[in-house]
Amino acid sequence: MRPSLGQVKWFALLFAAFFAATTAAQYVFVTHEADSTIQAELEVKVDEIIKRVGYRDGVDPAAYFKVDYPQSDFVIVLGDGSVLETWLAAQHPLRNALPRVRCPVLSDTAFREPTAVTYRSDTILPEHWTVMARKLAGGTLIAGISALQEVPDAKGKLADNLELFGETAEEATLVNRSKLENTLEWAVISDDGRLLGADGRLPLKTDAMQIGQMSNGERRISSGGRRELVAYRQLLDASRQPVGTIILFKDITLQESAVASQARFGIAVAAASFIAFLALAAYYAARQEGEKQAIRQSFQHYFSPQIMDAILREPEKLRLGGQRREVTILFSDIRSFTSLTEQLPPQELSRLLREYFDAMTEEVFATDGIVDKYIGDAIMAFWGAPIEQPDQADRAVRTAIGMVKRLRQLQEKWKAEGMPVLEAGIGINLGIATVGNLGSTKRFDYTLVGDAVNAASRIEQLNKEYRSHIIISGTTREQLTMPVSTKDLGEVQVRGKDKPVRIYEVEVGGAET
Repeated sequence: MRPSLGQVKWFALLFAAFFAATTAAQYVFVTHEADSTIQAELEVKVDEIIKRVGYRDGVDPAAYFKVDYPQSDFVIVLGDGSVLETWLAAQHPLRNALPRVRCPVLSDTAFREPTAVTYRSDTILPEHWTVMARKLAGGTLIAGISALQEVPDAKGKLADNLELFGETAEEATLVNRSKLENTLEWAVISDDGRLLGADGRLPLKTDAMQIGQMSNGERRISSGGRRELVAYRQLLDASRQPVGTIILFKDITLQESAVASQARFGIAVAAASFIAFLALAAYYAARQEGEKQAIRQSFQHYFSPQIMDAILREPEKLRLGGQRREVTILFSDIRSFTSLTEQLPPQELSRLLREYFDAMTEEVFATDGIVDKYIGDAIMAFWGAPIEQPDQADRAVRTAIGMVKRLRQLQEKWKAEGMPVLEAGIGINLGIATVGNLGSTKRFDYTLVGDAVNAASRIEQLNKEYRSHIIISGTTREQLTMPVSTKDLGEVQVRGKDKPVRIYEVEVGGAET
């Protein structure tokens, strides 16, 4: 019996209600996921900043100049109200993120000519500065150069640079920074004492108590047509004691716009009839199958068939964003590649590299590893993501041994053909990294970043020094369960790491030590 028109309407209404509930749940879920990703990113940045800023018994400006900050937008305020650092790549809602600020070393003389001053603070050791100020429409521009920079003719450079900031406070915050003296520290303060823009470590102070009152969680602020997330986190010293506040800025305009657009789209779908729902369901099912095919075609050269099948079962593993995971990273690099490119015609060089990369990639795929990228003559691969691999250290070392053996076979072939013989070094490190689709919404780039990755690359380079083929880190060796012959090479100071790293040479074909 055919349903009546009224029954069809009620049926469509029920589906509309289902879509509305689903849309609401999806909105909450996507918002939570986006916020969680931002929170994780912020915590990583906070840890990086704390590690670089950490000090005992006061900030030493001479040592502080050597601090290499991570790429992030933030302001650091110490417990006594001193603004230790402002590191901002673009305009941010500073007016609403900080209490009123002042420059304690500023005098009337500084508005007429560059003036030498000394800045003293409870937490910053005394430092000599040359400062100059200009009154602007809507605020004041203050610029300075530390004596520790040892800039010739600092007064002249100050006077020349101040002319580049324009005549209004708004123009000053939009100054072309590439034209400024790179040792110049500057700040623009509104007439009511609010910080509008700044770059560097200029002597500024604010009300630390008000910072504490403002720093309960995160605040979303509208600024210049953008939505900004302002996050407050504790700054810890070398003994992990709180000594101030880190204020971080995150542009969430695109995120909130995307979530809002998604909600509007869901509401529109909720108003559709049952037939429209079925049509959309069929359309999205076909599109999902097309996306799977696109993923397979895009990544078949990077993932083994087993990994690819696992990803196609759970495509969300490739969603935009990353997560902290324990992974094992392998770097392999050809020795003396530059001289090789000068010896061979392009066609022969291309064939040689193709044979080499094909063989090495097969070894990675044989242990279900991920070929992250080919970097010139180098290969980067990893294990432990996107699926769990408890024996990831074994897989990586087994791959490295396989690579060396395959390379020996290729060397015999190349000798017989009268071709140059390639030599390669391999470095392996196990550690924590941020892994995921770290590309854009337009381009996939499933990769990983972090200190563990940098350490693996540095370890690979040590093969030149030790005349070895495979070097692994101590963290990798600790998790090996298969018999491997290793030689303790001791501890080395790897560039980019604060603590020495113990390394081991893997002896191909030997017994376990």
